[in-house]
Amino acid sequence: MAWLERAMERGSRYRLGNIPPEVDDLVQGWDFSLVTDAQGAQERDTDYTVGITWGRNSKTGDRYLIDIFRKRGMSPTELQGRVKGEYAKFPRPPRVVAVEKNAFGELHYLGLQRSSDLPLKGHITHARNKADPWEGVPALSVLFENDKIILPSATDTDRERLEPLIHELYNLGKEKHDDTVMALWIAETWLRKSAFTYTMDFGGTEIQGTADERLFSGDESEIMTHAEYSDHATRTAHDTIWSELLPGFTTGEH
Repeated sequence: MAWLERAMERGSRYRLGNIPPEVDDLVQGWDFSLVTDAQGAQERDTDYTVGITWGRNSKTGDRYLIDIFRKRGMSPTELQGRVKGEYAKFPRPPRVVAVEKNAFGELHYLGLQRSSDLPLKGHITHARNKADPWEGVPALSVLFENDKIILPSATDTDRERLEPLIHELYNLGKEKHDDTVMALWIAETWLRKSAFTYTMDFGGTEIQGTADERLFSGDESEIMTHAEYSDHATRTAHDTIWSELLPGFTTGEH
C-alpha cells in the first residue's frame, strides 16, 4: 500500500530504539498474550505479547514508531519484567504505560501495579471503542493516509523488525494475528489522552497548571461521550484553579 511505503520512506533516516529530538511526547502500549508456554505457543501459532513505544511531535502532529517488542510464550514473571525493562531502556521515560486490562491482562496490570512505580493505565478493549472512528483502530488509517506516521527503516534490521506490523496492517481483518496493530492502537489511544496546560491571569498574578485530558470517568471502564468529557475536563480544570486561589475551596461551589 502506498501509505505504508510513504511511512517507511519518511523513516528512512531513523532507526528503531532511538528517540528523535523532535519527539516531545512518548507513550507505550501493550497487548498481552494468554499462552505462557513457549513451545506450546509456537506449535499452536498463538498470539504474541507486543509492546509499542510511540512518540509524537506536538508541533506537526507527526507520530513516530520508536520501538517494538514482540514475543510469545512468556511467563507472567518474564512478561512483567519485560514491561518494566522497555520502560527503563529510554533516557526520556514514557509518560504513560498503557496495558491491556481485559480478562487475563488484569492479572498483569495488578502485578505491575504492586511491583513497580510505572505510570500505568489500564486499557479495556471492547467493540465500541475498537471501532470508534475518532479513537478506534480506524483512526490509525487516517494518520497513515495523511502522512502523519513515520516508521524507522534506515537499516535491514529495522525493516526486518517492521515486517510483522506491516503484514498485520496490510492484511488487517484477514490475518490471524493482529497483536502488533492492537498494541499500536492502544499506544495511540493514550497518546491522544495527553495532558494540556492552562494559563490564567488574575490581576497580574499568573496561574499555570496541567489538567488531565481523559475520556474516562472515575472508573476507566466507563467511557465518556465527547460532550461529557469536555464538560468534565473543564470542571476539573476550574476546580484546580479556584482551589489554588481560594484556600478552603470545595469542589462544586462555583
